[in-house]
Amino acid sequence: MFGSGILKGLGVTFKHLVDTFTDDVKKIPSRYAGLNGDRQFIDQPWNEEGLFTIQYPEEKRVIPEGFRFIPMLLWDTAKSEDRCTACGICAKVCPPQCIWIVRDKDEKGKPVTRPAEFYIDASICMSCGFCAEFCPFDAIKMNHDYELATFDRYPRLIYDKETLTVPIEYYARLWPAQYQEEERVRAAEEEAKRKQAEERARAAAAKAAAPVAAAEATPSAAVAPTARPKMTPEEIEARKAEVAARRGGEASAEAAVAPTARPKMTPEEIEARKAEVAARRAGEPAPTPAPSIAAPVEQASSIAAPALSPNVTRPRMTPEEIEARKAEVAARRAGEPAPTPAPSIAAPVEQASSIAAPALSPNVTRPRMTPEEIEARKAEVAARRAGEPAPAPVAPTPMAARSDELELIEGIGPKIGAAFRAAGITTFKQLAATPLERMKEILAANSLRADPSTWAEQAALAAAGRLEELKALQDQLIAGRRA
Repeated sequence: MFGSGILKGLGVTFKHLVDTFTDDVKKIPSRYAGLNGDRQFIDQPWNEEGLFTIQYPEEKRVIPEGFRFIPMLLWDTAKSEDRCTACGICAKVCPPQCIWIVRDKDEKGKPVTRPAEFYIDASICMSCGFCAEFCPFDAIKMNHDYELATFDRYPRLIYDKETLTVPIEYYARLWPAQYQEEERVRAAEEEAKRKQAEERARAAAAKAAAPVAAAEATPSAAVAPTARPKMTPEEIEARKAEVAARRGGEASAEAAVAPTARPKMTPEEIEARKAEVAARRAGEPAPTPAPSIAAPVEQASSIAAPALSPNVTRPRMTPEEIEARKAEVAARRAGEPAPTPAPSIAAPVEQASSIAAPALSPNVTRPRMTPEEIEARKAEVAARRAGEPAPAPVAPTPMAARSDELELIEGIGPKIGAAFRAAGITTFKQLAATPLERMKEILAANSLRADPSTWAEQAALAAAGRLEELKALQDQLIAGRRA
């Protein structure tokens, strides 16, 4: 068995030997005859019969189109400019970071879209082709020139812009199929842009011609003014009399409609007005205003009705409130004290909260309420709605006693606080006694990122009630870390 295997292997070797000499004999007198120093390119496919060596450098293989080596920059011959705009994408995607670019500037020092300097370190380039693949302007392609051997690595293997730049015709000869496909896509894009420009031009022309066409389509009879017949002297006199009568009627109507100027208030009226405003602010019935002979109707109505802001929306009144309002107005007109209004059970929550809560400036931040304060607030609102006296206010809970609010520590938010409470750390004292490594384990287990280096120190101050020191410490921290 072993003897037959050896014989088969020797047979395969002998066959390749014969095929090699047969291929060499086909080129009589020799494959190398007539070279005279000229190079010869040989296509050696993968399925060729026979084994022979290409005699480099006299012979070279035919390089396929997909071969990649050092990149090259394309010069657009038709436009006489570089395709490269110095955007820097090739330098960003280069894995060995062997590309660096310097953008050019104009006379005023403003950057322009062309490279002033472009360098590639060929000694570390891995010929991956990422720069050519990611270039949005097809400005950089892969060259086929692999004969780059030199005795001096630096600076001969550092290629500058002049060395890398080649005309676009050179690229078309090396990559014919890829060049034709790119030109086809570029021509299709330019054709689409041209059609869009034509469509926009046609639309603009149609829009400009629309008013002219509409004006031309209007019949001339409608545009031409109607000729007024000539009036007789009697008709002219009658027309003048009619116009004079109308002018006289309009003047009388304007005199009747013109508002009466508000007279100046006397000192007694001013004092009465001040007393009425003070009584309304104190919640007492307004005093009966002294009758003013010269006061116009507008002034009386402005005194009787309170001024309302145009931006305040008055809530809808219940039937009981409407009756109470009518009784109050009737009492004021009769000069009697206004009846005490009954509390409205159906008053909206917004109205009750606006009465109970003092007005706050929009720039003032309301402190966070504890659960006890929230319950007390609810009880107060419920008592006011029912007309009962409000319960005694609950004193705010000091920070040292608010053991369940770990969020008061600088750097701890709702998610981190919930994670620590789930781990059994619910008070400032427990947090102060927790080692730093344990805090980091809890954060890592819940996929949370934070710096707990100062949490134990803050928790110790909060548990001891040293609020001033805690506030001073937190002013020095940024997201729980010392600045």
